[in-house]
Amino acid sequence: MAERPRTVLYIEDQPVNARLLSDIVNFLWGWSVDVRASAEEGIEQLSRKDYDLIYLDVNLPGLSGYDAARRIRELARGRNTPIIAVTADATSRARTNALDAGCNGYITKPLDIAKFKILTEHLLGDEGE
Repeated sequence: MAERPRTVLYIEDQPVNARLLSDIVNFLWGWSVDVRASAEEGIEQLSRKDYDLIYLDVNLPGLSGYDAARRIRELARGRNTPIIAVTADATSRARTNALDAGCNGYITKPLDIAKFKILTEHLLGDEGE
């Protein structure tokens, strides 16, 4: 029996980054990715649709990714949805801030595809698939 395709939300303000991650996700797993360009748009989208996973850029205009993660955790649909922070900031402070804000994982840009795949599959319980 085939498992239903995963639903993924990526909150990212840079179109090139959004397209790259979407293409990687589609190539690795065949999932489509809903992209929203701001934290506010992403939160609004999450209020209308369930997602299996959220990728969240932490450097967003307006509401930061850290604040967005906190707000997502307050929503019924976001309370238990895994969130992976995606950022070019490779400092330990940025990682700590992401985890403290409610993210389940953290990955830096440019993406290390092997680490990205392992982290995503680990958070979704799909190791070995």
